[in-house]
Amino acid sequence: PKFVETVAAALVLNPTIETTEQELKDHLSQYITKFKIPTYFVMKPMLPKNSTGKILKRTLREELAEELSLTPAK
Repeated sequence: PKFVETVAAALVLNPTIETTEQELKDHLSQYITKFKIPTYFVMKPMLPKNSTGKILKRTLREELAEELSLTPAK
């Protein structure tokens, strides 16, 4: 079987900042190679966190998969 993963970035932006996906990709291309740049950028009001403030990565992964109509990795 072939395994395929897609890189997605969940961003919480300062409310005063407006940007586009292309601007983010252009900025990142100055610092990292093309294949490491996320395919998807999702702006979120807040990231899911537990009671100690750690980001709930599994929950975030599931939310992004649903929002982007992707199958989450197991």
